Amino acid sequence: MSKPFAVIVILMSLVLLGLSMANPLQSYNFSFLSSSNDSKSVKPVVFPYHDYNNFIESLGDFTYVAHRGAPMISKEPENSIEAFKAAKESGYKIVETDLQLTKDGQWIIMHDYILDRTTNGKGTVRSHSLKEIEGLRLKGNVNESLSIPTLEDFLKLCGSEKLIPILDIKPNEKQISSRSYNNLLNSLNKYKLLDKSIFCSYSKEVLFELRKRSDATTIAVMMDVNQDNLDFANKLRNAFMYCNYENTSDEKIQLINNNKLKFGVWTVNDEIVADYFYKKGAIMIVTDKLKLKTKDVLLKNISTM
Repeated sequence: MSKPFAVIVILMSLVLLGLSMANPLQSYNFSFLSSSNDSKSVKPVVFPYHDYNNFIESLGDFTYVAHRGAPMISKEPENSIEAFKAAKESGYKIVETDLQLTKDGQWIIMHDYILDRTTNGKGTVRSHSLKEIEGLRLKGNVNESLSIPTLEDFLKLCGSEKLIPILDIKPNEKQISSRSYNNLLNSLNKYKLLDKSIFCSYSKEVLFELRKRSDATTIAVMMDVNQDNLDFANKLRNAFMYCNYENTSDEKIQLINNNKLKFGVWTVNDEIVADYFYKKGAIMIVTDKLKLKTKDVLLKNISTM
């Protein structure tokens, strides 16, 4: 091997080593993950890494999160624009919502996979086009005149009202195309929310795909607290554990702390339970109906426990 060629090989090796160190995801075993179903035909949009601005640390300043807009407070239909507006008026800074995909691959705001419970429609969301969804109305309002919000409707509100959205992505990895991932991230970027939002999902595949495309967006790992899932959260970076409070024991909280991660809990509708998890260090408490408290009030409640 000639000396110039050897020098080139060494330099290339150093470059590759540097890239691997810059992105710990490359060193993690994701061989079990599948790619999106049109990844070969649709080029992924990628938003490059930049330093996080202590976003996770700042979430603890807000404490309570309006679950689906906290409809039990506003009496508006869950996941409606009116519920999110009312949550803002009640003082919430973070609002949680759910994303589903229509037959033609458009993101809408809805928790259930079927339309029957919350709308005047029937059948699955995925069997209806966006145009058909737009013709339906939400149940729960006096005259049932409210339409089903699109992702654009929701993000536009969050952008204008300075709300932090938590986006619970309901479809699994086999149901989300590369184009749908692109549309989601481009919409967040359009409203300047890419680094002011939180993704959550039960699916490692979905969370991994989102992280590949955006290092800027915080991820809530909505999975059981065990070492494998904690390792996954740490490898993702800019992530925290997002736990069902009923399954979150003191031992699991200690395990989270041992792995130098933060955690939030859902869905808590009892003030005593909320105060307990605040005492344990939860950075957010997702609720349908608890009214916001200042930290002084929370700390006072804790001192009496």
